[in-house]
Amino acid sequence: MFILHTANLYLDKPFFACSHREYGQIRRKKQREVFQSIIQKVFEYKADALLITGNLFDSECITEQTFSFLWEQFESIMPVPILIVPGDSDPINEYSPYMVENFPDNVVIMNLNARKRWEADKIPLVVYALTDENIKETSIKEFDIPSNTDGKNHILTTYNLPISDSKDDVSYWFEKLPYVISYVAVGKGNGFKQMYSSSKRIACCCGLPNPICFDDKPPFGVLGIQFQLLNNRWEVSKVEHISTQQFVQEVRDIDLTSTINTEELLAQLRSEFNKVVKPCFIHIRLWGTISPHILKNIPETIESLQEEGVFLTWSIEGDIEGFENPEDIREVTVLSEFFKQALEEKKYAPNPSLCRMVSRATHLAVRVAEEITLKIPAVESCEVPQEWNS
Repeated sequence: MFILHTANLYLDKPFFACSHREYGQIRRKKQREVFQSIIQKVFEYKADALLITGNLFDSECITEQTFSFLWEQFESIMPVPILIVPGDSDPINEYSPYMVENFPDNVVIMNLNARKRWEADKIPLVVYALTDENIKETSIKEFDIPSNTDGKNHILTTYNLPISDSKDDVSYWFEKLPYVISYVAVGKGNGFKQMYSSSKRIACCCGLPNPICFDDKPPFGVLGIQFQLLNNRWEVSKVEHISTQQFVQEVRDIDLTSTINTEELLAQLRSEFNKVVKPCFIHIRLWGTISPHILKNIPETIESLQEEGVFLTWSIEGDIEGFENPEDIREVTVLSEFFKQALEEKKYAPNPSLCRMVSRATHLAVRVAEEITLKIPAVESCEVPQEWNS
């Protein structure tokens, strides 16, 4: 028996990037291509089932186009069963697609209508699902899992686990599971991890099929679980990490402190640009103390580097030179006071995320003062449909 295990597709994720007009659209398309590759793995490996343990979607709602796409993909592998466990990004509620949409007959939404157990008709497979409501340690007893071998492969699926990071807690929890449970499929977590392994069972977090954020680390892919029947009990004989990554994603840091003109800026960008493997998504983080002149030319310079197969986004995380005093900003009554206050807030920002937000606010203030055209996102789609002049 061979089963594929995946999670964390985050279909319809906004993938907001103000510095690239079409970034979100391109990334959503790539995620669909990743899912198509997973479906192809079902054919390639002749999988008996596909497990999706959380975060198939990025929210409780999806677009009509995405659902139509999924329907076609699900239907293409019939009668192979697809068992879906909702995650924290796509929970079951009265408006979620798990409730309002009709899926193909081979799709099983675990946890829907209190479904916590599913048994296949044509293969010896039984799948259980832990939910947020029954994730406590004692809830395993509620499944009525047989204590003795019955010739069927019993698998436990869950998005999250009711255990701490302590190795002792992990081992204790998995060892208490009924003897017939051969594999535990976990969804939560952006990194592939074998959480537990013994002669009785294996538990794995499948990680990401494709990078979502620039901080995500490889490997990216799905898990192929090979089972064998010994003494009337199924056990895992092999766990294979199968790559589904569609592109390279990298972050490049550039210090602009000593950059004095556009030519030097372009040279620095090209140097980093030539180091990456294509096709790729590159995010350029600009550091150091940046002069207003360089700041003004950054968008146009980066735009000149765009080419087929390469998608560039960028952010400024440095300081602006020469705008510490009110007289340096033309709009003295508003922008200068805002700039000074933002600088003070940045000093005491409680975490890096807020610090970056404040930095972004100071950069925007200077760009407005310099009468530089700004690109801002639309509220509805988090895309950048048009330019707004300051």
